[in-house]
Amino acid sequence: MKNVFLCYLLILLLFPKAHAQAQSVALPDSGRARVSLPDAFYRHYAADVGFETRLYNGPEYAHYVSGNISGHQFFGSADSQTGSVYYRGVLYPGVELRYDLMRDQVVIKAPSNDYYLQLVSENLARFTIDTHSFVRVVVATGEEAPLKTGFYEVLVDGRARLLAARRKSVQQRSTATGLQGEMEEKATYFVHKNGHYHKVGSANSVLGVFPEQKAALRKYLKAQQLNFGENGRERALTELVRYAGALAPLP
Repeated sequence: MKNVFLCYLLILLLFPKAHAQAQSVALPDSGRARVSLPDAFYRHYAADVGFETRLYNGPEYAHYVSGNISGHQFFGSADSQTGSVYYRGVLYPGVELRYDLMRDQVVIKAPSNDYYLQLVSENLARFTIDTHSFVRVVVATGEEAPLKTGFYEVLVDGRARLLAARRKSVQQRSTATGLQGEMEEKATYFVHKNGHYHKVGSANSVLGVFPEQKAALRKYLKAQQLNFGENGRERALTELVRYAGALAPLP
């Protein structure tokens, strides 16, 4: 394996222009070492040393939503989307995946492209879907926190962090032909500040998280006329928390 890797490094030295299109990956035999390899070389290297088998080895994902339910259980689209996963300490770019919002479960398309595999959530630190980034938050047993262990989308990543829990559930109703269901998606928002999580959903809840910046945030709210109604809540929370993080360093 070492000789194989040295060959790819030699190729990089002989063809330095390829380095401009590099992907940053962790080597399978070193928890900390990282190198930059062009994506094509990375794929060949991964195949040669066999560490992509660490990714494609989970149980098969079975579709469980019945036909009387309209909509789907996935984030964004029912079809697979291109993203990346940081799984068992290795970054895998260009993965075809779906995020099940009912089960809070990430599934990937198998190499044969005819079925999906479930990733073990405990081994998945973070993943991306298109331009959306998600992280796994772990809440210790007995710890008092307003959120549970699971995956959360990162909307603001700075001194103050804004996370969104995106979940789906089935709302059922009786009809002349029997029970019918419809997927309903909801988002809940949390600010992570100074090691603690705070549930937020309104302007006042954000001001409560940042009492030392309350005056400046009120001026910003008035100037920007942020809308915290149902349709504008996420955008307003994102702008307000981002602005709070850009103010004087938090204590």
